[in-house]
Amino acid sequence: MSTPTRRRTAIARPRHPPRDAGTGADAAEGRPRRAQRRSCQQSSPTKTRGRDQGAVSLMLAVLFTGALLLAGLIYDAGRALNASAHASDLAAAAARAGAQALDETSLRAGTPTLDAAQAEANADAYLTRHPEADLVAVTVDGLTVTVTVTETVDYQLLQLTGQTHATVTQTRSAAATTNP
Repeated sequence: MSTPTRRRTAIARPRHPPRDAGTGADAAEGRPRRAQRRSCQQSSPTKTRGRDQGAVSLMLAVLFTGALLLAGLIYDAGRALNASAHASDLAAAAARAGAQALDETSLRAGTPTLDAAQAEANADAYLTRHPEADLVAVTVDGLTVTVTVTETVDYQLLQLTGQTHATVTQTRSAAATTNP
């Protein structure tokens, strides 16, 4: 029969006895105790203080300028895209208004055509009610009316770059139908 062996449990003791801040050779000589080791993150204040001063301010100024330009690009480009969609809608609506100007005599004769002067007047009248867009051209070709519209967008934040505005141009067509 074997006897169970007893495990020894070690008591955790520090390798070096704790030192009191007031004991030791340095304290006896009246000097404060120096740290034994320097941390890897600590650096000598005399080596880097002169050349790194202001580096964070410069970096933040560059980052802020870049962020401001990016915000301006997003904001003003979004406004330009919105103006482009709006100009497209206005051109399409003006073309539809112009396509409604069928010549009644040609319609009664069985060969419908558009009254070009009335089609241009209808498109111009529609765009007059929307002063944000400028009419460039109205073209009547057979039963099709084509309208070209421009719209100008003034930049808000991108004015800092020297660009003051953007002009978007949209062209849309509408065809007159003769069937009910």
